[in-house]
Amino acid sequence: MAGNVRAELARARITQSKAAREAGFSESALSKRLNGQLPFDVDQLAVLASLIGIEPRSLMVKHDAKT
Repeated sequence: MAGNVRAELARARITQSKAAREAGFSESALSKRLNGQLPFDVDQLAVLASLIGIEPRSLMVKHDAKT
């Protein structure tokens, strides 16, 4: 999930700093989640999805690499 969140934030051109501020995380807490050191919970994913403007399930789906 962390990879999906990172990718969608980048696609939406939302910085980690802005995402943390808008979603109510400390930058450190968001960084640890984006790096896979801590898990996201469903509520956190919902807040980030709303910020990005996508459905929360988009962040929870494992995407296969296309070849």
